[in-house]
Amino acid sequence: MRFYFPFLIMIGISLSLSAQDILECNRYRIISISDSLDPGAGPCVYFQMTTDTNTYNTGYTDIFWVTDSLDTLTIYNQWGGWLPTTSGVLNDTLDYLLAFLPGHASFPNDFSGKLVLRNPECEIPFQYRDLQTSISKGHHLIDVYPNPTRDLLSIRHPTGLLPRSVKITDKQGRLISLSHAPPTQLDLHQLPPGIFHLEITWEHGEVSFHSISKI
Repeated sequence: MRFYFPFLIMIGISLSLSAQDILECNRYRIISISDSLDPGAGPCVYFQMTTDTNTYNTGYTDIFWVTDSLDTLTIYNQWGGWLPTTSGVLNDTLDYLLAFLPGHASFPNDFSGKLVLRNPECEIPFQYRDLQTSISKGHHLIDVYPNPTRDLLSIRHPTGLLPRSVKITDKQGRLISLSHAPPTQLDLHQLPPGIFHLEITWEHGEVSFHSISKI
């Protein structure tokens, strides 16, 4: 995903939504969110969004995070990415990576606000404390190293759980690989340099998300 600094950062945008827009907005859901680091863009927020609709398969949409106090956290990037859809053209769950504006370096654990979409005009209310997923709340204790890496990447759960599957996607959410019953050391030498995202499903169903840098 490319990042562009706009000539004007729009703060506290208020959108006039129709009843149909609001209905469709309610069918998009944030299922994971974490901090990340992009070599070119700096501190970023990585998140996943899912849906059960195919109404808004409109191509690229601009997206950015705004708090209830009208503080814009991420760059209005004037490029955006595809929305998730059930149409089969893309996936019903997609990954996103947005660069933080100066003055912000991480996504607040007490965040209350919205994800604003442009094309279509849409606002998705979001409160961090209401995030309902099976993500490990202590996933920061999971070792994924070395990061950055040139070839081998080790993954280790603090309680000794073994990985049941590992999914690797690129910044645009495209699937790179999916391994079942993988080893605890992954060979990434064939990947090109860049940022990739790992979704690790552990024994007993626990899931953790990690951003890695391949150099």
